[in-house]
Amino acid sequence: GALREFKVEAEEGRIAGATDGYSGSDLFQLCKECAMRPLRRLLDRYYKGGESGDVKAELGPIEVEDVEEALKCCKSTGHGFKKEYEEFTKEYGS
Repeated sequence: GALREFKVEAEEGRIAGATDGYSGSDLFQLCKECAMRPLRRLLDRYYKGGESGDVKAELGPIEVEDVEEALKCCKSTGHGFKKEYEEFTKEYGS
């Protein structure tokens, strides 16, 4: 609903800041990790409920918390080369 959309929009700036310096590949990996989290929740509910069919097989949305957790394990691969990139740009231009 509208409240949920507001919450996500309010977090966009923070998420953008947290991914500063991420390459396209880094962002792809982050999105993949975010997408897996609702599936993991669904599987957890399934296995905790047993095979009795008590679990409603509905995949939930990606939550802001999913992004926060994904950010903990998906880091920028370019951060180690920042100094080299800056020196290259200074010497040769962009």
